[in-house]
Amino acid sequence: GSAALADLVFADGDRPVLTVGRIETAGLDYTWPATAAIDRVHMKKSWVHIERQPDGTLPISRLFTPARAAPAEPTAGAAETRKVGVTLRHAMFAEGSATIVHAAVCTSARIDVAGVRLTARDFVWPARGPIPVQVDMPTPGAGRLTASGQLDLAARAVEMQVTPTGVDVDATSRRALGPGSTATMRPT
Repeated sequence: GSAALADLVFADGDRPVLTVGRIETAGLDYTWPATAAIDRVHMKKSWVHIERQPDGTLPISRLFTPARAAPAEPTAGAAETRKVGVTLRHAMFAEGSATIVHAAVCTSARIDVAGVRLTARDFVWPARGPIPVQVDMPTPGAGRLTASGQLDLAARAVEMQVTPTGVDVDATSRRALGPGSTATMRPT
């Protein structure tokens, strides 16, 4: 089947972390109570707040960490509990924007971007391995960044080949990467 929703807000407490103007799904196959297979998801006009705290943690990851419930007492004849599972073949986020705050560097850095397009394939939750992703976005001031690689939610890692076009990378931009981060820039 298919489904569509509009004006979604995901929050950490009372603070919005992710908003979606419209989300459409196609090829939706849901099995009660907790498994879904989706062929395609298309999100338009989404916004995400990504913040790296001074201790290196990413608060947004709390949205994707299942709450641990207290173990229930087994009862006679209790139904078998099914595990939650989601598979998604193709996702596209179009006309997206992001606020990125990096507070784990000596001088906190903040970047606001709009016009982001992100595609991902073969997503599985709970995460079991890396998923292929591609990003295309304008950079503040001028230029564009395109990137392709893998996002591994289970390992909390990302490996991307980033290609800047018409971007002025100055000392302030390099400092925003933070300690322990590396980047290789090659002119194109």
